[in-house]
Amino acid sequence: MNELEIYNSINQLDASQKKQVLDYVHSLISEKKRGTQGKDLLRFAGIIQKEDIEIISRAIEQDCESINLNEW
Repeated sequence: MNELEIYNSINQLDASQKKQVLDYVHSLISEKKRGTQGKDLLRFAGIIQKEDIEIISRAIEQDCESINLNEW
């Protein structure tokens, strides 16, 4: 499939269908940009001290793993 074939196919669609195609294309583009591959993050492995990891873990357990129903 080449660009001309895509163009000709899209031109046969009504406005609503063209909008759906555009939304789909945008979702494909944003999907590509999302996140970082794990292999690119390996250089950071082990740089946080164990003590700091423990502090972070405790903070998450204390503050993020509970729901305060009256908060909202």
